[in-house]
Amino acid sequence: MSWYVWAKLAFLAWALISLIIYAIRRADDRNALKTLRTQPVLRTLSEEELAALAPLQQAQKLHFKPDVRRIRGRYRQHGLSANGSSTTHDTIDDVTVLLPYDAEAFLAEDNEAEVVISGNVAVVVKLNGFEVVDGYRRALRATPPTGTETTPEEAPVVLTTTASDAPVTPATTVAAATEPEWLGQRDETTAEAQLRLPRQWRSATVWCCVLAVFLLWLATCAFGRPVQLLFLVAGLACITVAIVRAVRRTPPVVPAVRRIDRARGRLAEFAMKAANNASLTQRHTFLGSNLQVQLPRHWQKSNRVPYGEDMHIEVDRLNGRVLGLGEGWSLAEEHQRFPAPRWGVPLLLTLLGLFGLLLALPDEGSMRNMLTTGMASIIPGTVREDATPQGLLQDRPSPGDVLKVSGEGTCALVSDRTPGQEDIAIADCSQVLWGGTPAHMPFPQVEPALLALYGGEYLRTRPSSRHAALASMLGAMDTLSLSALREVWEVRGLEDLVALVEDACTTDAPACTDLKTSLVRTLDLQFNGPDGDTALDDWPSLAAQLRKQAAEIPAAFNSIEMSPGDVEAIRTLTRDFASTPLKQALVGQSTPLLEQQRGGVILALDDPVLPTEQIDQRITEAYAVQGRAVPDNLLVQWARSEQLSLQPSPFSLQARVMAAYQDNGSLHLDLMAMDADGASRGVAAIAGSLLLMLSLGLLLGQGYLLVQGLRQALARRTALAQDIARRPPPGQPWRF
Repeated sequence: MSWYVWAKLAFLAWALISLIIYAIRRADDRNALKTLRTQPVLRTLSEEELAALAPLQQAQKLHFKPDVRRIRGRYRQHGLSANGSSTTHDTIDDVTVLLPYDAEAFLAEDNEAEVVISGNVAVVVKLNGFEVVDGYRRALRATPPTGTETTPEEAPVVLTTTASDAPVTPATTVAAATEPEWLGQRDETTAEAQLRLPRQWRSATVWCCVLAVFLLWLATCAFGRPVQLLFLVAGLACITVAIVRAVRRTPPVVPAVRRIDRARGRLAEFAMKAANNASLTQRHTFLGSNLQVQLPRHWQKSNRVPYGEDMHIEVDRLNGRVLGLGEGWSLAEEHQRFPAPRWGVPLLLTLLGLFGLLLALPDEGSMRNMLTTGMASIIPGTVREDATPQGLLQDRPSPGDVLKVSGEGTCALVSDRTPGQEDIAIADCSQVLWGGTPAHMPFPQVEPALLALYGGEYLRTRPSSRHAALASMLGAMDTLSLSALREVWEVRGLEDLVALVEDACTTDAPACTDLKTSLVRTLDLQFNGPDGDTALDDWPSLAAQLRKQAAEIPAAFNSIEMSPGDVEAIRTLTRDFASTPLKQALVGQSTPLLEQQRGGVILALDDPVLPTEQIDQRITEAYAVQGRAVPDNLLVQWARSEQLSLQPSPFSLQARVMAAYQDNGSLHLDLMAMDADGASRGVAAIAGSLLLMLSLGLLLGQGYLLVQGLRQALARRTALAQDIARRPPPGQPWRF
């Protein structure tokens, strides 16, 4: 294995070990907490401590009894990190603790703490010199803890508030002083009621579009015509519902009117560690000591809200949402002056259009063929039963017409689209030339030596008789399985190979040099002479020895033994060498051949119409005489095309016209067979065309709305930020 695989395995092993260690430590934490629950109660919380813990209780959803217990031990923090996020836990004596306010600054090597238990965490009330009442007071004043030296980086600044020279006040006095003065209630306005409703994002319209794309895509799959029609009708129904939902104006929902509380008080912001993850710090805003409120996010980010100062506040106490602060800070007025643009739905529909466009791309053929097939399948046409091609030439059929014709035709010549064989004429029996002038394909105009090197018939092979006798003897002795013996052939004609190569290579071209070098390396022959073995490791010595051997040894005995793989490697080398000039010659001959094919009607379908079995059988028998399978090469393809393009065969078809156009003097008709497969392809083309149009409509229409919505959102954001900067602060400075 590579070092990369070993590194991945080591990383996975380390991750597994870390997870096991984390699970063991968490089990120890839970056991330590169970032990703490059995400890005697030291005392109960005082009213001051309850008031100081009220913000934590509201923000962290803590539920605890006022029973205080004592723990002693070392402080330790452990956790787990994965994918850029981490989960950590603060523990004292293996008990998971929540350190409120600035209690972390009082940690020492040996700690003594008083805690109350809430769920699976112990909330610290006292820790060494820390008391939660004083911590709450410092959090309100944003001063460092008493008796400790902390750097600016270490000081837990949890509140952006007032000056630090305010007099020290007991916690109960501070808590009472921060309680708001309730000035009364008023009815919620219609605009404010609309703000607390979830935004109508037209979920029904989006889901209908999603279903339409999915159902139309299913209709393009080859499930059979009845099932495809079902999916097609269902997709059209979803499109209809989506259009109706998009243009229909739904009346606005009028929610029940709530009562809005008006107060004069101070806002405080606390930074608190999450109870279940000490690495996560959350900021919470409170009105008074125990009412958690939610300021609009852009008001918080503006840094214009003075925490700890008296101001008029309008708040919905049912959900804690702040609707107004002093003069000029009204959430409803903001939304009326700066309405929020809608770009969420256009974004979803634009992505859906892009996804649908990828699904609509045809797997085979062009998009134009899909559209023309779909249109022709919808358009009702006439039934044509022309007996001769002249009837079709005189009265050209239209897309959608049904042809019922029969006669005799030949396989039409077309340009081969196989990679590497482009622009070479080939007979395509799925296109019938009816009534036209077929082209006569001449023999390839290439040097005989190149043709022989390409065909590979210069080597004559047969199973080795010596090898067969050895195998028979070993099989009779049961010393070796016949299947373990490698097949060996007797090969004749290597001297012909030398002659052909030298006839084809009249110059020292790089291709000839490479061919000779490769043949010498593949043959790897040695000459057994009186002076010992001599390696034939260059072309001149190899060619000279093979010529000498052919002249001295009768042809019946002049053979060498080779494996079938080596024989095929030699033929592959010579075929690759001769393929380039052969392709050039065939391409040069194909252009005039395609122009000679004129007149008549070309009936083009997806599947072959004329039979080819007789000609294929004839070619197979010709190669079977030589003991070879029919090779897949250009010469066989050219000879086969020559016979197919000249031999007329009867045909009979019933098909629908997809397209009709003139091509090189012939009327070219693209047809789709009127069978089960043809009907299925017609429904698939209709569904694909509808899916393409729906996807383009969503992509262009909703994409335009998305761009407009994003531009309006950026403009609203800038204008709203400028408006907030011009507003007066929503309160007067206040000091403790």
